[in-house]
Amino acid sequence: MHVFNLVGKNFRPETDQDLFLDEDTIDQLQEGDVSMAHLLARIGKFASVGDAKRNGWAKPIPTGWTEITIGKGAKRTDIFIWNPAT
Repeated sequence: MHVFNLVGKNFRPETDQDLFLDEDTIDQLQEGDVSMAHLLARIGKFASVGDAKRNGWAKPIPTGWTEITIGKGAKRTDIFIWNPAT
């Protein structure tokens, strides 16, 4: 199982850090992460953006707290996103 903790540009470490159990695995959303398809391709869950889109991930990165589980068993990936609006 893999775990990804991602935060948006409005992340405030002094108050938002407690949302994540493992602080060492926090990664910032990047400029190229314009949709969930781009994000999932970047972290390696799909081989390409097109592959992610064909699998139904052509949607915007949600605002607020999001928990996503993709796959099962040994191929399971948990993705936690904290993307505050302000």
